[in-house]
Amino acid sequence: TFCFWRLDKVPAPSVEDQQARTVRNAMSGEERARFIRGHLVEIALLLLSYMLVGTLRSYRDQFSRPLYTAALGHDPSSIFFFLADLPGAFASGITLMLLNRVQDHGRGLIWLLGTILAACVLLLLNGLLHHTVGSPGVLWQMVASVGIYVAYQNTPVYERLIALSGVEGTCSFLVFISDCVVYLGVIALVCWKIFDSTDSGGNPAGTFDEITLGTMAAASTLVGALILYLLLSLIHI
Repeated sequence: TFCFWRLDKVPAPSVEDQQARTVRNAMSGEERARFIRGHLVEIALLLLSYMLVGTLRSYRDQFSRPLYTAALGHDPSSIFFFLADLPGAFASGITLMLLNRVQDHGRGLIWLLGTILAACVLLLLNGLLHHTVGSPGVLWQMVASVGIYVAYQNTPVYERLIALSGVEGTCSFLVFISDCVVYLGVIALVCWKIFDSTDSGGNPAGTFDEITLGTMAAASTLVGALILYLLLSLIHI
């Protein structure tokens, strides 16, 4: 109740805010469809990236105990479940705080995509390092949390994209689509783990999945960033 009361007290957007971020009105179905058609390729690539990163995040949450047991060599204590994601929480918050200071939406969007790409590459390198060199399990999981939570920043990207396009609307429908796509990825991965006949030991192959999904997420984010960069260059933003 208190949270809803505080939310109701949030002031309406100022004139400066509307000029900088467009007017926020509800979009009709036709307006949403037209916006998606106009940015179909880059949105599809970003959705693929978010699906892969979100699937890895959920997979890590659902199989956290066997993953942490394999990382530590013994059963994890309850405090480790908190500490394992603490670096990711700090990194994600600091990243959002810094990128929010970029006023130009075109540059802000490119910086956001570049940050997501860097986080996906970090996931890839982290998995490769643990798989080939055998980096400490604690470091492996803490770095993984940084890569996952920094890479999973879909709302700021959509917010910048809406503001940059000049459309009078919100990005809530894009966030909803992203969540649905992530759920599809999670269901597919869980079904694969359940029916995978080669996984007789019951331990999830965390390093392999981190490498595979990290590579695909990095590739799709890179392509999406390049397409958006070319579009921004063509319209001189």
